[in-house]
Amino acid sequence: NKKKTKTMQFVQSPPQITLENEILEEVDEFTYLGSTISKSKTEKDITNRLQKAKSSFHQLNKIWRSSNIGEKTKIRLYQSNILSVLLYGAECWRLTQKDNQRLSGFHTKCLRKICKIYWPRKITNKDLYVRTGQKDLITVIKQRQFRWLGHVFRKGNQ
Repeated sequence: NKKKTKTMQFVQSPPQITLENEILEEVDEFTYLGSTISKSKTEKDITNRLQKAKSSFHQLNKIWRSSNIGEKTKIRLYQSNILSVLLYGAECWRLTQKDNQRLSGFHTKCLRKICKIYWPRKITNKDLYVRTGQKDLITVIKQRQFRWLGHVFRKGNQ
């Protein structure tokens, strides 16, 4: 469909692409499978992922507040339902310091809520990670990026 087809190119002064003698519209960003793909920044995709993860986290508020469900089970639910939403496509993110702070802040805030650690009680993030068996979110993202990079290098020139 010519009306729905758009192009995005990463080269300087790209040639215009035509389909049936019509020039296709060129865009700077688009959404594909829920990820925002952009020429320059990943900030919009990270913001989008954070919003989706926050929404998923708030939908499970009854579970986080429940005293009938163990902390270990809550952590496993968090990993499967929240972190998977948050980190979808994280292998391609180019992180800035601001992005690191936003992602880490969300991660620790969620873990503190799951563990019922509120304001008057103080606990370091390191102790929080030990208690929950989690890693710093930036470390998790870097591991995913290196794993993905390994797959790319092993593929070679096929």
